[in-house]
Amino acid sequence: MIHGNLQIADDILEKLYKQITPTFFTGYISLLVPTVLVIIAILNGALDVPKICVLLNPIVFLIFGVTCRKIDPVKFQDLPGIIMPSLGLSMFGLIGILNLI
Repeated sequence: MIHGNLQIADDILEKLYKQITPTFFTGYISLLVPTVLVIIAILNGALDVPKICVLLNPIVFLIFGVTCRKIDPVKFQDLPGIIMPSLGLSMFGLIGILNLI
């Protein structure tokens, strides 16, 4: 590594990433259940909110975060994994408040 060979570090990071990936996918799949239920409730009229609120969900925010990360990986480093799904889940609270109003 003194001579600039970072291949060992890259290999280690790649192996760590492959070990962590199933946990992240499990987390994202767990986001799908409430998301689908809220989308169905909005489209069926069980939640009295505008239909545009279907777009306020973690999947849409995750896609937006991944797109931003593809544009600039350094600036938007934590967007897809941490910030955007959390923001999408918080939108469920906003949908609930709009339903009560």
